[in-house]
Amino acid sequence: MRKIIVFFRGVVDRNEPNEKDAYILEAESRGYAGISVGVLETAFTNIDKLAESLQSGSGSSGICVGGIVATSKRAVDAFSKVWNSVFESESFLSEVGDSSWMQLRKLGFALLRGGASCGNAQSLSECIRRDFPFVSPSSRKTRLLFLRGDKTLATLPKELENSACELVEIEVYVTRVCKPDMSFLNRHTPLPEILWAALFSPSGAEVVLSALADLEFPGVARIACIGKTTAAFVNRKNSNVDAIAEAPTAVELVAAISKADDELV
Repeated sequence: MRKIIVFFRGVVDRNEPNEKDAYILEAESRGYAGISVGVLETAFTNIDKLAESLQSGSGSSGICVGGIVATSKRAVDAFSKVWNSVFESESFLSEVGDSSWMQLRKLGFALLRGGASCGNAQSLSECIRRDFPFVSPSSRKTRLLFLRGDKTLATLPKELENSACELVEIEVYVTRVCKPDMSFLNRHTPLPEILWAALFSPSGAEVVLSALADLEFPGVARIACIGKTTAAFVNRKNSNVDAIAEAPTAVELVAAISKADDELV
């Protein structure tokens, strides 16, 4: 039985068009064909404001912060544009999701918290609450610089409202959805009997669901989500979610898809 997983993610890196990412490699290791299709376009914003806000010293625009919160690779990309010109790389502790981890390592961060264990805002907030007595033992609230996009949910700030931390939010990128190019099916002959649409965000899911509704596909189309937030959005759109990753990683996402297929046998 021919099965394909389409990972509807952000824009594929045009600098490495032939590079197989972790998701495609994991799909192939489990007997699936894998392909990445871009559904989001991002652009940096407020980079000058970010640099000014991070400047230490006597400047009135400086913000004294005890750590950085980055929940997406795009936020880390924006941060990397100003990092080397502002601080020495071991001066901050950063709270991150797994997708941002390696990028921060490349910047030279020695103190990192989070990773795959912090796959959603609630678990990340728990990680922050646990670590900040170590970062700032004083009774004053510790400021965290939260690098966010224009569509970043307000869940994390709400989770930390009554904590010892204060989030200073700066919007560093904006996201626009774009209609996915579904012509990839023309390159798969014969057509797969099962098509998995793997969704990574509510904004991306909305445009993909619309494209799937218009897709003339004779086989079975199923939906997998990287996490509960995206799955909840899909359900609100009256669409079924057939698999949800237990953690936001390639291994867990493909494992959830494989398990769902096994249960059909």
